[in-house]
Amino acid sequence: MRGLLVKDFRLMKMQRRLFIIVIAIGLIMAISMNDSAFLLGYITVVIPFSAISTISYDELGNGNAFLFTLPISRKEYVYEKYGFSLLWGVLALAAAVVLAVVFDLLKGNPILETLTASPLIFGIVVAILAVMIPIQLKFGADKGRIALIAVLGAFVALGFSAIQIFGLFGVEAFAWLDRLLALNFGTLVAVTAIVVTALFLLSMRISVAMMNKKEF
Repeated sequence: MRGLLVKDFRLMKMQRRLFIIVIAIGLIMAISMNDSAFLLGYITVVIPFSAISTISYDELGNGNAFLFTLPISRKEYVYEKYGFSLLWGVLALAAAVVLAVVFDLLKGNPILETLTASPLIFGIVVAILAVMIPIQLKFGADKGRIALIAVLGAFVALGFSAIQIFGLFGVEAFAWLDRLLALNFGTLVAVTAIVVTALFLLSMRISVAMMNKKEF
């Protein structure tokens, strides 16, 4: 697994120009809006998704067929992808928080909102990764984009349907959401962490099962 991590870090090194562009866009937007929220969210969300692109690199030229002749199992391959994506997300979050805090200090803005928003944004990123990685492993780069759009569309449709059903029973869905957001910050972070961790672990199990059935 160590060799897989080294390989993926070398692949990420090839995309350093992209990271510079992402950071530059985040800074420009933050300056134009005089708000570090966009900078924090943009960098934390965009950069970790580049880690998923390593799956596409592995598939190029039937590379997986060669990769699995090496002393690694499919389970280890999946775990490495999840671990690498999570690690890349932590690095992106750390960089985004540092830049956002420095920006707020220079502008005289309060930094408390930046610090409190960061764990919740990271939870959203982990949840999105948990959805995207199995799709990428199953369908590849091209079909994966179509499948992702279909999945997101299905989530939107389910959400809209749930709101309508709750309304029939006299339950205000948005009122429940307001109550959730009004929870104590520590409680909200704990609930988010539990839900996201469960989703991430479930996603890993699904990905391992898919990889074991996949033929190269």
